[in-house]
Amino acid sequence: MLAAFAEFLGDDDDELVNQIRAELTARRPLTPRWLAQLGQTRIHRGVRGSHVLDPNDLLLLQFRVPTVGEFTCAVDLDLHIGDFIRRVEFFRGPLETVLNIIDEPATDMRCDEVDLADIRARLKAAIEFEVLFSPRQASGWPEYGALVEWLIRDLPAGGSALPRSEWSTQDAAALIARFSASVGGAAFGRRQAELLESLVEFGMEDGAGDPLRWNERRAERWLFDHLLEDTDYCFLDRVEAAPYLLRAFIRFAHDEVGIRSDLTDEVLEMVDAWDDKYFNKLRHKLADDDDADWFGRAV
Repeated sequence: MLAAFAEFLGDDDDELVNQIRAELTARRPLTPRWLAQLGQTRIHRGVRGSHVLDPNDLLLLQFRVPTVGEFTCAVDLDLHIGDFIRRVEFFRGPLETVLNIIDEPATDMRCDEVDLADIRARLKAAIEFEVLFSPRQASGWPEYGALVEWLIRDLPAGGSALPRSEWSTQDAAALIARFSASVGGAAFGRRQAELLESLVEFGMEDGAGDPLRWNERRAERWLFDHLLEDTDYCFLDRVEAAPYLLRAFIRFAHDEVGIRSDLTDEVLEMVDAWDDKYFNKLRHKLADDDDADWFGRAV
């Protein structure tokens, strides 16, 4: 316990660490042998796994415990509201053990090697977000949080957080033009122009910032949180077309980037299922306004 305690204290209390090490030196040699070499544990490989529909990033860290063998730490990050930690898990064995589970065509995961300095920058930012802004506890964080912080302690500095997709104003305008010229987009005219701009802008700001990849959670956030909670009343007389526009845009966008049709169909089925809920909420929202004529026009 003292040996592990000294490792996890690190540079936080040099005097106490020195006292512990002196005490351990005065005793018989530590057993098991790996405990005496615990400080030599190092992460030597990092992989980023992400789903094609962009709900989260999975960071996989392979590390070796001296005389024991290889282990893999999996940190699941949610991208919708900053980088906060959803789940932490540990696996006995090399990183390939986990990749064999997730890196299959049926799971639609994309896996890429990541520089260890970038891993450190990404996880330090996520840990700060977790501590400062997240009242709920991520799965596995109470048990493994200190271990994750200890593991990344010696990773090289100077890295940067993994970049978001960078979409310029020109890129957004080109996407809107392509959609409007498509078969599915031709049904939406000037009346829905601001609504379409809102959809694309939300896609650029939410999650990893790719407006071409839509999962159920992202679609739900745009419909209910953004349109019905964050949007000004002056915009509400055009949002009755939102579910129809959303369905058409998702199908168009997923076709552009080659998302499997059955994945797209699953998202569209959920949007279909929200119709009654959406229009009920919209009616209640509009009913709060005093302009009865506006209510009649909008719904």
